[in-house]
Amino acid sequence: MSALRLGAPRRRRVVPVLALVLLAAAAQARADDIDIGTPPVLAPAAAPAAPAAPQPAPTPAPSVAAANDFPAPPPRGYLPTVAEGEGDVVVIEDAALADVEAPVEAGVRPRPPEPPPPGTSLPGWDLDYLDTDQGTPLALPRPAPFSKLRDLPLRHDERIASLDGTRRPMKRIPQWVDVIEGEELRAWRPYDIGLLASRHPNVLIRDGGNPFLQVPVIRGLGGDRVKVLTDGVWPGTQTLGSQGATLSLWDPESTERVEIFHGPGAYLRAIDSPGGMINIVPRRPRQHGAFTGDWGFRSAYDTATSTWRNRVEVDAGEGRVAALAGVTYTTRGDRETPSGTLQPSDYDQVAADVALDYFLTPKSRIGITAQYVKAYDIDSPLATGTAFADPSFERVFLGLTLSSFDVGGFFHGHQMSLALDAFFQDEDRSITDVNAGIGSQDDVTRFNYNLQGTLNLWCGHETWAELGVAYAHLKRTETLLCVPVDPTGGIPTRGPKPSGTTPITYAEIDQCEPVSRMYEAEEILITALLEDQVHCECWDLYSGIRLDWWHVEDDRFDDSLDKLLVSGAVGYARHLNKRVSAYGNLSLGYRRPSIYERTATEVLDGRIVFANPDLDPELHGNAEVGLKASWANRASVQAAVFTHYIDDTITELELAGPPAASELVNGGEVWLYGVEVQGAWRPIWTIEGLELFAGVGTTRSSATELVDHVPFHWRAGTRYSVPAPKGYRVRRWYAELAAHGADDWRDGPRSGDGYVTADLILGLGLDLGCGRQASLNAGITNLLDEDYVAPRSALPAAGRSFFAGFEVDF
Repeated sequence: MSALRLGAPRRRRVVPVLALVLLAAAAQARADDIDIGTPPVLAPAAAPAAPAAPQPAPTPAPSVAAANDFPAPPPRGYLPTVAEGEGDVVVIEDAALADVEAPVEAGVRPRPPEPPPPGTSLPGWDLDYLDTDQGTPLALPRPAPFSKLRDLPLRHDERIASLDGTRRPMKRIPQWVDVIEGEELRAWRPYDIGLLASRHPNVLIRDGGNPFLQVPVIRGLGGDRVKVLTDGVWPGTQTLGSQGATLSLWDPESTERVEIFHGPGAYLRAIDSPGGMINIVPRRPRQHGAFTGDWGFRSAYDTATSTWRNRVEVDAGEGRVAALAGVTYTTRGDRETPSGTLQPSDYDQVAADVALDYFLTPKSRIGITAQYVKAYDIDSPLATGTAFADPSFERVFLGLTLSSFDVGGFFHGHQMSLALDAFFQDEDRSITDVNAGIGSQDDVTRFNYNLQGTLNLWCGHETWAELGVAYAHLKRTETLLCVPVDPTGGIPTRGPKPSGTTPITYAEIDQCEPVSRMYEAEEILITALLEDQVHCECWDLYSGIRLDWWHVEDDRFDDSLDKLLVSGAVGYARHLNKRVSAYGNLSLGYRRPSIYERTATEVLDGRIVFANPDLDPELHGNAEVGLKASWANRASVQAAVFTHYIDDTITELELAGPPAASELVNGGEVWLYGVEVQGAWRPIWTIEGLELFAGVGTTRSSATELVDHVPFHWRAGTRYSVPAPKGYRVRRWYAELAAHGADDWRDGPRSGDGYVTADLILGLGLDLGCGRQASLNAGITNLLDEDYVAPRSALPAAGRSFFAGFEVDF
């Protein structure tokens, strides 16, 4: 057999040989109905070709029904050829192009292409990769580590978002979207999702006076106004806890990517999430073929908080079945700040996850996702007075998803999901402190069912339809740890509010007793969405309407509430050329108050906050225009301006004290308006090399007593990375240095000064062969040791901290 060498010096006699080769290849391709595409440049053979190896009998063609799911394998083998000086293996998929016959071992089918990621399909992907004689599965190789260059950040033409279960390039979504890839999460190990999310324009993280909480605030709106999804599964009823969803209840080690959608945009499911939505996509197992298992271990440590995170996982499967399971344990000590140690501020956390897939066809799968996270022994430095003291948070998620299924000829289902999401919160208080305030135990169970897909009603239109049924049940025990001694027993009721305040009577030391009460509340929500979508090469159009039927019951009042809410949204993306897209969106709808806002008395940021069962839904209107542009891996930019209107804003009305207390009420109207810009540039775009990036954002408010400003905050830096081709042990090393800061800020009774600091990270990627890999990362956060409090937070940030981590797969 002749050895073909790509890239050899040209000679005059190449022309006739090359012409003959191309003619033979074209004739063979026409005979086999194969598109040969652009032929490679071939050098002359060094020696006459060896006789062709005998070919096995062709595989019988499958039936028409089977052909849709299991395409026949290619009739010829693969010819690996090494290119001189490159160190990479170049695969010529058709032996006819090489003018030689590739040897094929009798009874063995040629290796199929690598399986696609979940949610996509390749026509040639063979689910039944079998030995044709024995009928047994053959093992599929692990994906090669570092198999491609790292894309420039913000590549809107290639980066994918999948909020509604459909994977779309970011440029086709008429809304600002940030994507945090799993590679970035792993590089910043042991830090959480909240830290990386806060580096994007107009995204803040609120801690609520608790070292564990990471409550997202987008464009000035937080709490229940920002919802967190798990792989597009919609939390139809309420968020996790009184302060909204906390990102610390999702394990970054089990996360594939994080999608941050700013504002409601044109997504009807985001109407009652006016701040935005965060979709956390879990990792899925790979296709294995024969029974194989891949093991992995990760570990990382941070000095400023004594954080130690460890994880062990296994990815195993056989045939159509594959599973990924892992356990993560994190322990965190007291936080070291430039002004001293924040005592106490420690906690422990354990997380476990399982992702199980059964592949029906290359395009369709049944997936089960199970997640469990519990944080306990949480100590807060604000434990004296009325803040959190030793609470625990626990979340259980179980989701069943069926993707890509058809019902007749008029309905194509993108995703059907059935989810159970349970949340448990326990806040213990010390009764020895007469000002300790309120202790509570929460048991929240949520059930969600979603069916979503495309109705083919009109030619050229995709009519997106979604039906959701959600149920939430809250069982809560409240303990008022110090109330005036009442001979009749029970909890003293609050009197009428004079001049907008409510007088609260507090007992003196040794003249009070704890009193407890327990109640239950439930919420039922049925949601119907109908959205028309038109997608073509030049533009994308979204428009639709949403109906919500909302039912609430509370056993304390022996009353129920029923409401029908109507909302609508429209979005348009115009692709000016292959690189630049402009977009705009409009939406108008309602956000209903959560169960917590209607029923639960809470301690938030050191203040007692009384719920209000008479709260009305908020009315939200949003308008946004923006630009997205990508010039391959050379440059990318994203910019947007927006305005947001809120009526009947739910806010806190300060009550007479001390101690500090407030009650939730419907306030007036407020206008929000802001801008955000983000971009990256790579001077030499054909390699990873050097790149520069920056992002900035701010949101202003017309009524700061209802919604406060988002201060001007920014991040800018540079990254240098060097990749190496296959055959080298060190496949990639990189260094990143970035500065970030914020202007002076105020949030109700709290305020903070502006700051500037920087972060440094170093990383190394190793190829251990046979698809095995290892990664090392190390760096310094708060490089300037700045003493500051992040906007919307109550606790000071950690001081200068050294961190290091590694992962290994074997």
